[in-house]
Amino acid sequence: MNTHKLRTKQEAHEEALSENLDRQFTIGEQLDLIILQNPQENNGREAFARYKDICVFVYPNRISLHSGSQVRVRISEIGDNHLKAVALASLS
Repeated sequence: MNTHKLRTKQEAHEEALSENLDRQFTIGEQLDLIILQNPQENNGREAFARYKDICVFVYPNRISLHSGSQVRVRISEIGDNHLKAVALASLS
């Protein structure tokens, strides 16, 4: 039986703010993500994904990013409550 309480976006956001992302991630670190919004659905420039409830904005770097596609990224910036990353390769 799953007793884990699902968190709302606001709760996840507040938890992310309370944590120091610099302790969890390093610039240059690589992550595998699933794209949730392609650049056109997000802001026209960066795709959107999540990693352990942390918002990740992914610069395509000439890689076609579609909702649901898997991608390997390299962290380029660590914000207060988000990460920015550059796509390295499409995994799907």
